[in-house]
Amino acid sequence: MGGIIFEEKNSVIATENLEESARFYKEILGLEEVRKFNPRPGLSIAFYMDDRCFD
Repeated sequence: MGGIIFEEKNSVIATENLEESARFYKEILGLEEVRKFNPRPGLSIAFYMDDRCFD
């Protein structure tokens, strides 16, 4: 009998300290920052991916 296969592709995580979180994503999880921008004052958005991102 077949099962459901679930693979996380995208997540949104709000954080108070993006720089501290970025260190965790990079150093602990091994993710690469691929884009970062500030759409308005006080708001920063960053995108991270791993080596399986486009499988």
